[in-house]
Amino acid sequence: MPTYRSVVDKRPVQQSMPGSSVVFQIYQDLAPVTAALTETVDPDAVALPATTTVSVTLAEYGNAALVTRKLRLLSLSDVDPATADILAPVKGQTV
Repeated sequence: MPTYRSVVDKRPVQQSMPGSSVVFQIYQDLAPVTAALTETVDPDAVALPATTTVSVTLAEYGNAALVTRKLRLLSLSDVDPATADILAPVKGQTV
């Protein structure tokens, strides 16, 4: 189980309409500290950096294929997985 699920308490609403947007607030990393810590000095507290917003808009892409009953019955191989492989975008391909 991913560890973030135990601390996450909010998630965006499930999107159902093309064109709907979800805005995410992304926290940036703190600047790296290059000075070594010592046992006698407490480190100074720093404020968290401001969040940046990322807006994601729902869009659907795809094709459809006509698979007939005759093709399924007379084919020597399983047609449905082959059709899914043909219609699915190649890994790493942007739409």
